[in-house]
Parts: sequence; C-alpha cells; structure tokens
Amino acid sequence: MNLEPVAGPPEISVERAVKDALAIYYFPGMWDWPRAVVLPLVTKGFERSMLDQRNRSSSGDPLSPEEEQRWRKGLIDGRRLLDEYVTWAPSADRFGPVLVESEFVAPVASPHSDTDGLVTESGDAVHYHGRIDALVVDQFDAYWILRHRVVDRWTPIEQLRLDEESIAACWAWENFYLGMTITGTIDNEVRFASENGGLIPGGSQVGESDPEFQPPPATGRVAQHAASGGGRSVPQHRRLSARSREPDSAPRVEEHFGPGFRRAWIRRRRSETAAAVIRLSHEATLMIEPTVMAYPNPSPEQCQRCRFVQPCLTMNDGSDPAPILADHYHQVPAAPEGEHRLGSATWSIGRGAAPPQFGPKGQ
Repeated sequence: MNLEPVAGPPEISVERAVKDALAIYYFPGMWDWPRAVVLPLVTKGFERSMLDQRNRSSSGDPLSPEEEQRWRKGLIDGRRLLDEYVTWAPSADRFGPVLVESEFVAPVASPHSDTDGLVTESGDAVHYHGRIDALVVDQFDAYWILRHRVVDRWTPIEQLRLDEESIAACWAWENFYLGMTITGTIDNEVRFASENGGLIPGGSQVGESDPEFQPPPATGRVAQHAASGGGRSVPQHRRLSARSREPDSAPRVEEHFGPGFRRAWIRRRRSETAAAVIRLSHEATLMIEPTVMAYPNPSPEQCQRCRFVQPCLTMNDGSDPAPILADHYHQVPAAPEGEHRLGSATWSIGRGAAPPQFGPKGQ
C-alpha cells in the first residue's frame, strides 16, 4: 500500500550530530590542517547539528524540562567525546579520506541471469541505494569504506563481519565507481561512557593473521600535500590505477582501541561480496513480486520497532485496520534530493585531483 506513519516531531539524535561532526573532521580538503584548527570546526559542526535538530524537534514550541535536560546533557557529552576523539584519532588514522557522506546507486542483478538486471513487472530497473560515512585510502593504496558507529557497548566482531549492509556496500561501491576495488570496511566505534570500562588504551589486536604479520605503526597516517590545497601526496590517477600493495600476511581482522573508541578493520573476500549479492538479488525479487505473501513473524525485537504494530494488532483481533491507516498513515512521498556536503560528491579538491576514466567512455 506504500504507506508510512504520519511523522511527529523528529527526535534529537546525538549520534547524528556526532556523525555530522566527524564528516567535518574527515573532510578531504582539511586533512593537512593542524588539529588545533580543525577541532573548533568539528565542535561547531556538532553544536550546529544539535541546535538544528532541537529547532526541528520543538517546531516552535519550547522543549519540556526533561527534553531540555537530555539535550543539554547530549551537548556536553558530545563535546567531551569529540575533544577526546580528535586527541586520539591522529595516532590511529592509517588512511587519508577521499569522500565523506557520499551516496551510491547500483543496479541489482537478476537471480536468473548472469548478464541481466532485475526489473519490475512494468520494466523499471531495480537499484540498490545506500550511503557511506567515508571512503578512505590507506598507505598500501587500498580503498576502504569507513563507517561511524555510536554505541553503548562494543559490537561483537562476529556481528560486524556478518553485517550485510557493510558487505553489500563494498559490492555496490565497486559498481558505482567502475574500476575501483574495495579492500574492506572499517567500523569506527565511539562509546559514550564516563569510564574506560576495561578498554586497552592505545592497544591493538589482530585475528586470522600470519604469525609473522606486524601491524603498521600507528603513525602510518596517509598525509596530504599541503601545497596542493588538499590533494593527496600520491597522485590520484596513480592511486586509482595501481593495485593494492598490502602485505600477503595481512590479517582478516584488526582491532585498535582508544579511551572510549574502537576501530575494527575487516578485509572482505570476493566470496563474501558475491554471496551477499546473490542474497540481495533474491530478496529484491521477493520484494517486487506482487503476489508474495508476507507471513506474521512477531518477536520482541521486531514488534518493538515496527511502525505498523497498531494496525497489525487490529487485524489480529479481526477488526478493520482502515480507520487507523487513514488517521495515522499516509502515502510515502517521493524521496527528496539529499542535502549535499562539501566533499561528498567530488573527489579531493587539490590541483590535479579530477578522477580518471574508470571504464569505457560513457560509463
């Protein structure tokens, strides 16, 4: 029926504000700037995001005392977290940013053909849309998708390795920018906590690795050339045409910890992305099938976050859900064009930083 709940005032998300601030921190054109200069801009970006969310949430009405207290606490905690992050991150950033908060679109393949794309009954192509927090390149000329996560506890590594969205993003990005190979994903977790909670400050762990592998030093941050106005020190055309020079003994998983931060580097195998594409194709086929039956599958996790639980309960009681749908739901509007951020739709802004031709002319 293409319905969605009639939205009330949006809730204030400290996580969204932190991600907005980190997009400024990892903006490619400022990568060579002194951290003392960048930190005030990062903090300002966080405060602006929090203030914008507050204005949208209140819709002209003042916040309640409880909402005001939560907003102020989020503002204080976020400032402290970002100050600690900017202190820790330079020693852990073994990469240079290429793009921040960039969207991608990739055609979904048909599960019944190796060459055809999936289409609806009306002949419309089916595409997979997504958004990444950042695309980065490491000192071995390997490209990674960076994801920021604001958590209250560390996500189990097994869950990160099995994360379908991250695996699908690697496949989709390679189809979005033809000729580029994504080595893996970096999960950049920041945790709101007053204590370290047993963290290993400055520590690191590796898994499934060659016993002789030595992780690169923390100072292996990929610098950019200041004189070029933000371009990377290695010319872009070389980075994109060159093969990754990663050591053969590179581990499948690396973890690096800081005071309230964890960074998990996960190298994605071709077999992983291939299997994910097959699953995505089959799932999309079911989604566009007009006669497919959606059977009830209640669970505490699903029902708690389901936006259709009230009409579902009404139908389960044998009543007509139409009045509830008419009063509390409306047709999904056309997707608006997302807000663009400097550094999200273009490559690094230094001289000679225009991207090369990835494939045949016209692609």
